[in-house]
Amino acid sequence: MSSASSIDSRIDTDAIEEFAPLLNDDVESSIAPEDDSSLSDDALADEIKEEELSSRALITVFISLYVGIFLAALDSTIVATLLAHIASEFNEFRAISWIATGYMISLAAFQPLYGKISDIFGRKPVLIACNIMFGVGSILCGLAPNVRFLVFARVIAGCGGGGLTSLTSITLSDIVPLRQRGLLQGVGNVLVFVAADARVGSAVVFG
Repeated sequence: MSSASSIDSRIDTDAIEEFAPLLNDDVESSIAPEDDSSLSDDALADEIKEEELSSRALITVFISLYVGIFLAALDSTIVATLLAHIASEFNEFRAISWIATGYMISLAAFQPLYGKISDIFGRKPVLIACNIMFGVGSILCGLAPNVRFLVFARVIAGCGGGGLTSLTSITLSDIVPLRQRGLLQGVGNVLVFVAADARVGSAVVFG
């Protein structure tokens, strides 16, 4: 009888250990990983909060990014307003369409490439290169001695303008929190819409 009772008690303790782990002595060890995960989540939240930009720095970055994209959008409206005058200065009415088309073709061709290029070389160097390319192209447009050189300069400016357009959205997505991203991109789209209006280009050209 004593052996049978000892066997039954052994079976009961094995069943408790197998099916009721909370009754064992390893309760603290089973709860410990949850505490570690909660602590790691809190540390991660604090780290994310520290990495967010202040309001002043965010406004500075926003203005510097959208000044470039504003000028890139304004470039097309200004040139569209002055096409007839430019063609009459060079006496090249047959090539008048290429002055605007060269810029738009290069902008559309290079714009999808800058996302991958910036992943390889970084956002800042590629964005600076696009600003330099757009500025050099605009200066060459002002120094163009003939229509062919003007179209070539417009292509260079379009290559830089395409990078300004795409990298602005990519950079804002990287540095702006999700809860503020919609507001800033909406304000930026309003600026682009204003710059793309032909009346704004006419007002800039003719005062």
